[in-house]
Amino acid sequence: MKHLLNLTLVCGLLSALTVHAADYDAAYYEAYRQYIAAAEGESRATRRAVDQFTALHNAQPQDPVAMVLLGSSQTLQGRDALLPWNKMNHTETGLDTMAQAQALLTPSHSSLTFESVPASIMVPLTAAITYVQVPDFFGRFEQGYSMLQDISRHPDLHAVPAEERTIIHYYTALAAQRVDETAVAERALDALFALNVEDEYTALAQKNWRP
Repeated sequence: MKHLLNLTLVCGLLSALTVHAADYDAAYYEAYRQYIAAAEGESRATRRAVDQFTALHNAQPQDPVAMVLLGSSQTLQGRDALLPWNKMNHTETGLDTMAQAQALLTPSHSSLTFESVPASIMVPLTAAITYVQVPDFFGRFEQGYSMLQDISRHPDLHAVPAEERTIIHYYTALAAQRVDETAVAERALDALFALNVEDEYTALAQKNWRP
């Protein structure tokens, strides 16, 4: 995301996380559709995503998934805003909303999933990827980097298919490289390549680190 964060790869994560039919209704699907369109650059969808996830959050204030997607939608408002102070305000609001979403997680969220990804992992992962990509002046990188390492050791990780785990390991390696923690980056890359998955994250890792 120019000026705020790069969502090119995040969109791959978002498209992989399809809402499970048993967990969410048509209103949630519609909000999520707007969210995906917004993440892919359709600015008109951003306002719709924020409005719809706000309504879903108000109706289900203890649902961390609705709340983290509201927060992510708010950061997209920051991306789309024209004035610098609006960019700052919307982005900071979104980051705070995602932090609040994580506080709502309970052990029961291990069994609430997007198509194969437990909410216990999807919620912090969505936040962590954003945290490590926003500019340093937001002060979120260290938190996001720590979260990615925690997610890599999460007890629910075994429930995440290999195709989704590449996302976790890729971003962990990317963040570790930024702070010159070679050992962490190498462990993440070893874990990624051990999955033996052919996807965009494996291809990018191969290109950037192991040509």
